[in-house]
Amino acid sequence: MGVAEDSNQHASKSEEFGSVELLKDANYYENLAKEDRRMVAACTDPDLSIRLREAAILHEREARKLRREERKGVRLESSRRPWAKFR
Repeated sequence: MGVAEDSNQHASKSEEFGSVELLKDANYYENLAKEDRRMVAACTDPDLSIRLREAAILHEREARKLRREERKGVRLESSRRPWAKFR
């Protein structure tokens, strides 16, 4: 007859240490693309440089996509017509 532990007494690890989410905005992906381009310039291996260029292109696309979404959100919030966001 042991004492049953209450599951509410122990906090989960995410609650204990706080959930740290990286803010991945357009600037984050632009910086990743810049770093990839720098690594390509310093790289001597042709296969690695191709893969780094591809990664840079993907990061640049993601940054542009996030910029578009940010601009779109600002336009919808600033609209005086509340039904405009449902178009």
